[in-house]
Amino acid sequence: MSEIVAGQPHHTRPGWVGTAVQRLLSALPVTIPLLFIALFFIIPLGMILVYSISDSELSRVMPRTAALLETWDGGPPSDELDRVAATEIRTAFKERDLARVATRVNRDAPGTYSLLMRTGRALATARDENSIRLTSADPRWSDPKYLQAMKSAVGPLTSRYLLATVDVRRSEDGTLVIAPVGERLYLTFLVRTLWISIAVTVICTVLGYILAYSMNRVNPRCASVMLFLVLVPFWISLLVRTSAWVLMLRQDGIINQTLQKLAIITEPLALIYNRFGLYVAMVHILLPFVVLPIFNTMKTIPRSQTQAAETLGARPIAAFLQVYLPQTMPGVVSGMLLTFILATGFYVTPALIGGSGDQMLSHLVQQSAFTEANWGMASSTAILLLLAVIAVVLGFRLIMPKSWLAPISRGQ
Repeated sequence: MSEIVAGQPHHTRPGWVGTAVQRLLSALPVTIPLLFIALFFIIPLGMILVYSISDSELSRVMPRTAALLETWDGGPPSDELDRVAATEIRTAFKERDLARVATRVNRDAPGTYSLLMRTGRALATARDENSIRLTSADPRWSDPKYLQAMKSAVGPLTSRYLLATVDVRRSEDGTLVIAPVGERLYLTFLVRTLWISIAVTVICTVLGYILAYSMNRVNPRCASVMLFLVLVPFWISLLVRTSAWVLMLRQDGIINQTLQKLAIITEPLALIYNRFGLYVAMVHILLPFVVLPIFNTMKTIPRSQTQAAETLGARPIAAFLQVYLPQTMPGVVSGMLLTFILATGFYVTPALIGGSGDQMLSHLVQQSAFTEANWGMASSTAILLLLAVIAVVLGFRLIMPKSWLAPISRGQ
């Protein structure tokens, strides 16, 4: 048996508790980012997807009615269906759950909301149990279209919302039909959103490249001042910046008043509630997201490269286009992608500065969620926007040279 020498440390293996703690501590650098991604990206996207295909409101509130409607042939309601539906409508009205069902059914058959609420109110005050019938509460229930609308809302899953986001409807015989040209709301908003985002991205890229190039060419003190001015908008709320543009662009705003005092114009210019004002405000807000990546890339390019190209006989423009510009493209591409992705989700700026024909797809998300309380449609619209942005970004990356997508190293 080994003896422990006095004054010397005695090393023992840690127990299972110590081993577990050590493994937990070693896994923290990986676990924390994974938890962050799961909590703020994977779970919200999963919930949006579930809402876009979920249609369980009627089945949850009126389960027996939903079961009978699944086997209903579309003719006059049977006595059992009439009685069970009336009983569950009465119960749902008393428990204040009927409004949710009525809101859902009303999307397929306008006017059903008032019919259901009126029926629930009439049945709730009925004293005779034998009089609890749909047709006795309201004669409109004799028309099968209302029960047909309830049948279409049985769920629990539906493709209705996803189809509606691409302006496709399901006819009475179950076939898919695309909406007429004048009624293609969501595709119109999607095309408008992509067009505005691409236009803003191009304008920001041109202006941002010029600004970043100027910052890289001036002396360090001047560059610091210019960088400070670029960063100032990040410290101001988006709503405040948009409101400031409203004050500047309106007919009695600073710009129109200044131009009139200088006798440049006689009548105020239409600078707001149109596409021009929207472009101005969005470019001002998103410009720093292009300037910073480009400026950061330019700082890694030695000036000696263009000087060497000019020494070897290249003209300044040729040296810029063939030597300098290709090396700045990784920063340009990064700034363009970041700006485009942010532009597609704009809501506040188009709502305050744009006109009725300048609203973007985020406007439909807000309208579905908060005005109509239609979370399924709001989620489907968000998925449509997400897929469109992913498709544009992937397409952009496919057509770009790989050297423009990889970070450049100093001295290349």
